[in-house]
Amino acid sequence: MNTLAILCLLCLTFGLSQQTSQDDEWQTWKQTHQKSYSNYKEEMYRRKIWQKKMNHINVHNNRVDKQYTLQMNRFGDQESMTKKKLIPQLQRPITLKQDNLVSSGDAAAPTSFDWRTKGVIGAVSNQGQIGDVEAIVAAESVASLQAIKTGQLFNLSAEEIDDCGCGEQLLIKDIFGCIRSKIGGLCTTQTYKQSPTQTCNKESCQAVGMVSGTNFIPHGDEAEMGKAILKSPLMVYVDASHPSFEMYSEGIYAEDSCSQSQIDHVLQVVGYGQRDNKSYWICKNSWGESWGINGYIWIERGRNMCGIASLAIYPY
Repeated sequence: MNTLAILCLLCLTFGLSQQTSQDDEWQTWKQTHQKSYSNYKEEMYRRKIWQKKMNHINVHNNRVDKQYTLQMNRFGDQESMTKKKLIPQLQRPITLKQDNLVSSGDAAAPTSFDWRTKGVIGAVSNQGQIGDVEAIVAAESVASLQAIKTGQLFNLSAEEIDDCGCGEQLLIKDIFGCIRSKIGGLCTTQTYKQSPTQTCNKESCQAVGMVSGTNFIPHGDEAEMGKAILKSPLMVYVDASHPSFEMYSEGIYAEDSCSQSQIDHVLQVVGYGQRDNKSYWICKNSWGESWGINGYIWIERGRNMCGIASLAIYPY
């Protein structure tokens, strides 16, 4: 057998071995996440998405210039979990409620801060593909504010926010003011009873989460975010449309392709920290504890990464 034939045989053997390995990984992933498909065509379509993401993960994790890593998760066979929306220019002046901000005369801010250590952050939610993430994070934000004020942390109803017309208040609308004026406060998830027609049923329960309105952080101002978060966790809108976000595992997330104006997801910022002289925001997601760092992601601080400071709000 000549040298060329031997090389061809080796290449064929390697290719078959690689294909077998990928087949095994695919089968293991399906079993782990209990995936099944209606027919062969559907499975091949899903596998193509999965393979593209797997290739992206492998290339990314082999790069030495990245400060975060990726891993395959249950979203591996899905197209983007989110749908982008445009943040327009603010249409009116934003007045911050000054007693909810740290003034310049206050003591120097700590180098790290985490509301989770103070018992005012609830468990990580799992919104699924159809959950209203705005309502989820708004409910979490009201719950955190209530816990800061009273020492009692409740699991407040995102469904009530949706049913009563305060969901989808995106783009400078006063979502927390809406909760106050249209609902009067939020009930717990255990006590709120959804109506069959998904209309507002606030009379079905007693509100325990009270709020007065919405404060807006000036556009792109992470310094003000740093002040505000010492008083309350923040609700932020970000661009989460990239495979790197969906497959995030750990480390400080910085995606060069991220947009600061095209946003599609909402997070709760619960604090900030530093690692290797790099600053980051500690952000709570709503995709379950198996995603990211037990349900959280560290997003680079200081560059308005993925628009995290383009529309940041908090309740008072």
